[in-house]
Order: sequence, then structure tokens, then C-alpha cells
Amino acid sequence: MEVLTGDSIGDQRRIQSEQLSQEWATFMGRKYCIPTNSGTAALHMCVAALDIGPSDGVILPVHIHGMPTDVDAVLQIADQHNLKVIEDGAQSHGSKYKGRLCGAMGDVAGFSM
Repeated sequence: MEVLTGDSIGDQRRIQSEQLSQEWATFMGRKYCIPTNSGTAALHMCVAALDIGPSDGVILPVHIHGMPTDVDAVLQIADQHNLKVIEDGAQSHGSKYKGRLCGAMGDVAGFSM
């Protein structure tokens, strides 16, 4: 509500975005979080962050409806073939796989709200 009622909507958006970024990174145990406008944009940012090119291999495990994928198997395959892992956590906020947060096990992850 502060975004709409503050003196400057632009300043409030920035403040809220920075706060979300810090809180989500802390919750996930990650160094960075970059808020985006959609899950698709988040996944695009993941590809860019890893500098993935047209001939690069990547695995996109999807945790859907709070049900994690078999991350151990994915990480093993990625390790064997030198692949990056981008987790799609769009529907798994706070979900866990063997005690680990979905979105905190691969190289990067994308979420949506």
C-alpha cells in the first residue's frame, strides 16, 4: 500500500523492490535477487546471468504446484555433462526438497509472484 500512498510512486517502487530483493535473497540463502515483472523475465535473467549462448547446454527443472523435481538426479546429470542448472521455482515459493529450498540448489533460479 505504501507504493500507492507515498509521496513519490517511483521512489516507493524502488524502496519496495530493494526490500523484496534483500528479503528474498536472505530467505533463499543466496547472495543476489533481482526482482522482475514476470517468471519469464526471471528465467531470461537467469540465462543472461550464466552467459548461456546458442550452443550451451542447460537443464530447466520445474518445481510445480509446490512439488519439487528430483533435484539430486538433475544435479548429478549436470555435473556429469558440465551443464548449468536453472531452476524454475515459479510455483514453489518455500517448498523444500530433502530439506533444501527449491530454487536454492541449482546455479540460479527464477520465481514469479
